[in-house]
Amino acid sequence: MKSKLLPFLLTICCVITSAFFISGCNSHKCEYTTINHDNAGHWYECECGEVQSGSYSSHFGGVWIIDQDSTCTVTGTQHMECTVCHVTFAEETIPVKQHSMTEWTEKTPATCTQAQVLERHCTTCDTQNETKDGTAALGHTESDWIIDTDSTCTTTGTQHKECTVCHEKLDEETIPVKQHSMTEWTEKTPATCTQAQVLERHCTTCDTQNETK
Repeated sequence: MKSKLLPFLLTICCVITSAFFISGCNSHKCEYTTINHDNAGHWYECECGEVQSGSYSSHFGGVWIIDQDSTCTVTGTQHMECTVCHVTFAEETIPVKQHSMTEWTEKTPATCTQAQVLERHCTTCDTQNETKDGTAALGHTESDWIIDTDSTCTTTGTQHKECTVCHEKLDEETIPVKQHSMTEWTEKTPATCTQAQVLERHCTTCDTQNETK
C-alpha cells in the first residue's frame, strides 16, 4: 500500500512546485527603466536583465562640451556625450587660437640712419610680440662748413660738415694757409750819399713775415 502511495505523493508535489514557479513568473511585469550602453549605442532593460525589444539606438548628442578651452599658446579639449545615457562617445582637441594682436604703434622713431620701428602684441597672452620697420631712415641734413681750427699765415686749419639733426661728421677738409696781411712800406733807413733808402713792411697777423726793399 505504501509503495503505491509514494509515487502518487511525489507527483502531487512536483505539480504544486511547478505551479508555484509558473505563478511567480507570470506575476512579474518587466519595467524597462534601466539604461545600459556600449561604445556604439544604448538600450533599455528591466532590472531582471531582460532587454526591451527594439530599444537599441546609436548614441546621439550633436553639441560639443568644452572641458578646457584653448588659448593662443595651448590646445584645449572637448567631448560629445549622448543626451540619453550621458556616455562620452567622441573627444577631440581644440586647436590653438589665433593671437589677438593690437594695432601697430611706434616703438622707436626714424632717425637719419635707422628706419622707424613699429611694434604690436597679443592682448590675450601678452607673450606674442612683433616688430617691423615703418618709415624709412630720414637721411642726414648737411650743415655748412664748421671751422675746427682756423688757418693762419703760417699753419693750415681744419673744418668739417655735420648733420644738423644727429651731428654725425659728414665731411672734413684742410683750410689753406692764409696770405700775410702786410703793412704799408715804411722807411727803415734813409738814403745816404752812397746807400739807397731802405723800406720795410711786416705781417700784422703773424708778425714774423718781414720784408725790405
